[in-house]
Amino acid sequence: MHANNRKNLCKKLPKGIVVGLGQVDVIRNSDVHYPFRQESNFLYLSGIQMPDFAFILLLETNQFFIFMPKIDAKHVVWLGKIPSPTEIQKEYGASKVGFLDQFETVLSKFHPGKQNVYVLGSKQSKLWKKTAPYVHAKNQKTLSNCMAELRYIKSEAEINLLQTSAKISALGHRAAMDKAKPGKFEYEIQSYIEHVFRLNGASQTAYGSIVASGKNSAVLHYFQNNAKLKAGDLLLIDAGCEVEGYAADITRTFAVSGKLTSPQKEIYEIVLNAQKKAIQNIRPGRRFRELHDLSSQVMLEGLKDMGLLKGNVSDMFEAGVEKLFFPHGLGHPLGLDVHDVSPVEPQTGVKKKKGQLRANVKLEVNSVWTVEPGIYFIDVLLKDPKNRKKFKDFVHWPKVDRFLNFGGIRIEDDVVVTSGTPKILTASCPK
Repeated sequence: MHANNRKNLCKKLPKGIVVGLGQVDVIRNSDVHYPFRQESNFLYLSGIQMPDFAFILLLETNQFFIFMPKIDAKHVVWLGKIPSPTEIQKEYGASKVGFLDQFETVLSKFHPGKQNVYVLGSKQSKLWKKTAPYVHAKNQKTLSNCMAELRYIKSEAEINLLQTSAKISALGHRAAMDKAKPGKFEYEIQSYIEHVFRLNGASQTAYGSIVASGKNSAVLHYFQNNAKLKAGDLLLIDAGCEVEGYAADITRTFAVSGKLTSPQKEIYEIVLNAQKKAIQNIRPGRRFRELHDLSSQVMLEGLKDMGLLKGNVSDMFEAGVEKLFFPHGLGHPLGLDVHDVSPVEPQTGVKKKKGQLRANVKLEVNSVWTVEPGIYFIDVLLKDPKNRKKFKDFVHWPKVDRFLNFGGIRIEDDVVVTSGTPKILTASCPK
């Protein structure tokens, strides 16, 4: 898979040298390190998930040179052995393998001052200063765009890894649904989810797990996870694992007591309907903004039917009423990063609307997206005097005020764009 990724990059950048600088072990405090996670572009091209590595890729010949750290007896005693140069060469398909102290000598043989040099990876690498003189903004922008284009479209092997992450993540969510009861704490539910992730072979979480009950469910990236679950409350869980670097991203919202109240069910059905409509309209060539706008209007219509909004839905949407209740984008690309990269496209002829959308690129076959509409009742937005005045013709404020302790509902799935019906990777997670 990674050899093919390098081959594809060589086709896009036919001349020059790509230098890859792997992530280093980052100190948290004293001699304790943060859990290691390889830099995503470096991982995409090399497959190496160990710290302090580097590579040189010759674009014209696709020759791939890996540089590894030398380890001493102390390292072996405390952290264990790492593979030998011969093992590294065989495992990662390198033309040659050397040590980091040979990097500068080898690089100089390819006359970096006389051809384009593209550098990716971690600026925390010990080799960054040695490559910095050859770094030019134009080349870096070209490389960044090429990597985004390559990573945006997933190979079959990548989609299989994303599917594995999704299935394991769904098992974690199922465990949470089974264990959630009044009186338990959010962190207990988090522990069940993450236990299932590791039990089934996931390397780590793809991001910090969100386990938000009651009003906490209206905090988009809630992280404390320390409140006690109460009867009658909603529980919103946004959690996903990572397998070989590839992420899953799932959100489910359900009742702590096991059964939604009537208002909770009404809001839930509106959000679910918005998600279904968006997924049904996923097809190659369509811009993601279209799906965001569609789901926004579906939710406005639903809130109007509940009596919380009034007036014409098109007028509401034009005024931006949806941002009061849906203050984030419908989704984002998914891959090696949970908020993955996407191509930089000219937006000529595209109607711009100020908003919270992360990416507005065209959907392409084998691109992978999250679809995550939500409705939230957030004090800071709904009590803001400016919003009260601005949207007085559209919002039935006395009725909305009754929902200020409601929290929020979000439903999120991971979807592969195909030439036909979209493939939902997270279909095994109940909703």
